[in-house]
Amino acid sequence: MNEQNIFINSVKPISDTEQLFTLVNATDPSALPHTHLYYYSEREDYPKLLVTGNAMYDSIAYSSHQYVYIAGEHGHVITNCPGFQSRFPKRQDLTCYEPDISSVYSLERVADSRVCLAIGFDDSNTVIFCTKSGQALIYIDGKLEHDLKISKDPISYCVDKSGNIYVGTEEGRVWLLAGKDEPEEVEMPKAIINGMAESPEGELYVVSYNGYIAKKSINDRSYAFLDAPCLAYTDICFVNDAIYISTHGGLFSAKDVDGVVQLIELRNTFSALSLSTFGNKLYLTSDTPKEHPFYVEATTSDLIDRLEKCTAISVPYSTE
Repeated sequence: MNEQNIFINSVKPISDTEQLFTLVNATDPSALPHTHLYYYSEREDYPKLLVTGNAMYDSIAYSSHQYVYIAGEHGHVITNCPGFQSRFPKRQDLTCYEPDISSVYSLERVADSRVCLAIGFDDSNTVIFCTKSGQALIYIDGKLEHDLKISKDPISYCVDKSGNIYVGTEEGRVWLLAGKDEPEEVEMPKAIINGMAESPEGELYVVSYNGYIAKKSINDRSYAFLDAPCLAYTDICFVNDAIYISTHGGLFSAKDVDGVVQLIELRNTFSALSLSTFGNKLYLTSDTPKEHPFYVEATTSDLIDRLEKCTAISVPYSTE
């Protein structure tokens, strides 16, 4: 999906002025890629490197406003949660190291397959790891509490106002994790579900790289296709009442008028891979080549057809 050797593959906003992000260096074809976890604050001139792992970590979770989890290949997790309990022996060729000797972060292993999603929560040190093989592992305070079965290849999620978690997969299945022992599958058209978001009215929208947008109303069990342009959709979110959708062609705002989606182009200068939000700001990763690795911060406005501000946040990085 990304042919660059150095790129930012995940951004997690943790406040209106702070973000966590992962930068991948895959310049050495004979070695494992390195993933660097950074903290960035608008009050500082440069991002701060927190920890590095010599594997691909592409999902970030942030729980209880202090605990960080980055998860990825071979079921490994790097975290600053004290006393975190591994379930499997760690691979001997994988390590993590910090730029100083503080030893805040540790390398753990929760599964024997890749962790595709890590989902954190503000109100507790709870994190859910969804694996490529089809597990939803619920950890609380570093200990495994539930091992749930879903389908393979999870790729997206959404947490609604009631605290229910919806997980979408590459084969077009949606699983509802509602605090039960067994997840419930929600009927869904079969296609890759790249992004999910809840509207202010409680409707659940999904978008697909295959070119469709669908939604499920509060009382409906199944999703309905919307009449939308056929584009490679990568993610969706809501800011206030406005819909924002990322695609391989850029960033759009959107209107859903009686089941017909009207797209309004906001930016077409980058190819968006993911979209997240905090307050009135949007954060996007991109596979558009640039001199330095970067992600995009866009500030929304009261007008749906324009942005108040759109900035590429570049990260000075050298392999030398």
